[in-house]
Amino acid sequence: DKNKAALDLQLPVGRKIIFFGANDLNDPRKGFEELLQSLNLLKLGLPEDIRQKVLLVFASKSAITEVEWPFDHIQLPFLHGEEQLARAYQAASVFVSPSVEDAGPMMLLESMLCATPVVAFAIGLAKDAVINNVTGFIVPPLDVNKFADGMKTIIQMPEQQYDLLANRCCTRASELFSKQREIREYQHLFGELIKNKEHV
Repeated sequence: DKNKAALDLQLPVGRKIIFFGANDLNDPRKGFEELLQSLNLLKLGLPEDIRQKVLLVFASKSAITEVEWPFDHIQLPFLHGEEQLARAYQAASVFVSPSVEDAGPMMLLESMLCATPVVAFAIGLAKDAVINNVTGFIVPPLDVNKFADGMKTIIQMPEQQYDLLANRCCTRASELFSKQREIREYQHLFGELIKNKEHV
């Protein structure tokens, strides 16, 4: 229940929440400049009634100053523990991962496990986890136009289609990062190492 999750975090209900976060959003690798460009493009592409519903919510230890936000925005206080962070994912309509250089980010996986679709540049973990129209949208690095299109599609998605996308997120993340899969991957790796050693 997104409204209940929003209330738990003292956020307004009935909004289309775009959630993002990083310890330091001023770090160029986190892609904040690219995200801001995408958000401005998104604003231009949305009808007025939908535009008024969009709310940007972000979590960061760093302060973001002198930014001309294209939508209403709220910076959450530091989120303590997994439950609060999960609530933030659950309240969101979409989690955006604009990182341009990152092995993860782990927040992308966490969002999917909370059944919240993602939009991400095709780097790191995103290349394995995000499938277009299945768990969200993955776009070429630095392509702010396609990033904006991904957010727009999810925000305007009919409820039934959105629910299907959300369910697929949770399923995909569970499949990719379950203990069972890790065990299988290690078994395969050790098997290959043993086989290679036998041929030396």
